[in-house]
Amino acid sequence: MIPPVRIAIAVFVGLGVIMLLTKLADVGMMAAGVYPSDGNILVSTGPAVIAALNRAISSVVGAFVASLVAREFATRTVMILGGVVTFLNVSSVFVNWNSWTAANVWYPISLSLLPIPLCLIGGKIYGRTISVKT
Repeated sequence: MIPPVRIAIAVFVGLGVIMLLTKLADVGMMAAGVYPSDGNILVSTGPAVIAALNRAISSVVGAFVASLVAREFATRTVMILGGVVTFLNVSSVFVNWNSWTAANVWYPISLSLLPIPLCLIGGKIYGRTISVKT
């Protein structure tokens, strides 16, 4: 397969995995009563921390899956995936600017700063699993 096509498919798959895992975790947390029923996780710090951890885990897993698809282009793919997720999170910060308060502004800022490092961790995990198999 042509490298740019493989990379694009891998980024798309990784982004889909991140979004799916995030949504499933949010629905599960609402069903379990951890998150408020209206879905507003920013009413207190506890649910926001749990949501941030869920999003971090989703980013690492999504980058790992993207690396599986990209194979030899894994490093480039996780960097692009991290950039795409960063762009989406920064866009969300600006769209929702009026809804943030001083108490919960750490949440969107952390979501904007961490995707590239988290995606690199997922790519590094992929690299270690490949080196163990060979």
